[in-house]
Amino acid sequence: LAIAIALEIGATTCMKLAALGSGRWLVGVGLGYTLCFSIFPLALKRLPLSLAYAVWSGVGTAAAAIIGNACFGEVLGRRQVASIGLIVAGVVGLNT
Repeated sequence: LAIAIALEIGATTCMKLAALGSGRWLVGVGLGYTLCFSIFPLALKRLPLSLAYAVWSGVGTAAAAIIGNACFGEVLGRRQVASIGLIVAGVVGLNT
């Protein structure tokens, strides 16, 4: 699951980079998402769908917000940080 999450985050970051300039990053988008969606089903063999999808999408969303702020200067104010906290709380709630 962690590998699928990392690949999804990388592919999403490549998509932002492609949107900002060079189309070369589209290779990373295609490769990252292809590998991500090839590996994610392996996690589903051992984890419940609700848990795996919540963790995958929650971590991906939080990481995208943090990377957007750190690398691209996107706004990450109190409301956004609180919302990330709610995402984490929801994932933890599903996991317990």
